Amino acid sequence: ELILSVRNALRFGISCMSLASPAGDASSCSSSVRSRIQEEAVIGYNLHKALAQTLSCRAMDSKSRVLASRLLSNLVAANKVTSEAVARDIALSPTDSYKTRQLLNTMALADTIAPSSHQSLDNYIELNWVDMISAAARSGNDGRDALAAIVATLFNIMHATQERLGENGSVKIKAGGLPKLIASDETLMCAFMRHILPA
Repeated sequence: ELILSVRNALRFGISCMSLASPAGDASSCSSSVRSRIQEEAVIGYNLHKALAQTLSCRAMDSKSRVLASRLLSNLVAANKVTSEAVARDIALSPTDSYKTRQLLNTMALADTIAPSSHQSLDNYIELNWVDMISAAARSGNDGRDALAAIVATLFNIMHATQERLGENGSVKIKAGGLPKLIASDETLMCAFMRHILPA
């Protein structure tokens, strides 16, 4: 019953994101409504953090994972404000210290960490794209759909935040920014190579 409630909540969130404007009508009222919903969800309620934390959990229901990843993708679609917030709040890959915490947790050695120098491993979550990708890749038959939506989220963020330079009526994309950071992040690129290319 809890799983069904979660799925219904995620479906409702996705339906709210469907208030998109017709193609080529970026100034429409529906586009403005959608942007306000996105920004309220991300800036006002930090929904992206809750979704990222959920997507990093390997025990998550597979269908709920697909819905959550699609909702996260919709939160940043064609919205620079929400894209910048998500890019700021979710790291590309985990830090070395967090990897160590995860390893100790996996090896059931968490109790060896001095209480005065750590947060509980069960309560400490470092949001990052690598964990979401890895969890999706291991989630069974629906994992590919969830993985595709997570990658689409990163693409949507890059598209919304990239700088466009107009020149004689044409549009050129300024190099650098998030695409450059992604390309230089070895852990994230390894996750892409390991979980996406084999398919």
